[in-house]
Amino acid sequence: MTAPAPTWDEFAEALTYELSALGSGVLFVISVKGRPWQFAQFAQHEDALLAEVSGHTVEDPPGTNEETQAERERLAALGWQPPVPREGYHWHRRVAYPPTSREYAEIVDGVVRALREVNGVATPTELSFRAWDGSTPGNDDWEIELPGVERQAG
Repeated sequence: MTAPAPTWDEFAEALTYELSALGSGVLFVISVKGRPWQFAQFAQHEDALLAEVSGHTVEDPPGTNEETQAERERLAALGWQPPVPREGYHWHRRVAYPPTSREYAEIVDGVVRALREVNGVATPTELSFRAWDGSTPGNDDWEIELPGVERQAG
């Protein structure tokens, strides 16, 4: 018997827990199956947590940003900072480590809403993830549990 698909609230609860347990140097990417250019990603540093989301992108060519003014306004309203080309090309948030419970909740809410409202993801089962420790020589996998979300092969 297959487990029921997780709700967005269950996904958000699991994501909040997993973000709070990231070690320094861990990189964690959640992407849309079949559309890997639509994603949320996290980098845990000793002094900060960096969270990034993609805006709406199109397939031809893959990864081409085609955000509308409405999508840019939506991402900004969700608390995301616009891309800064010399620093990165994604909408982002950076919070001092360790984040407060409220900061984790705001990041997770922003991620869920960007995936749903901007990237058009209907359910967490449309997602996959990869997490690894970038501070180790072999980029060892980092254990993450997101119910109903597949782990990508690393």
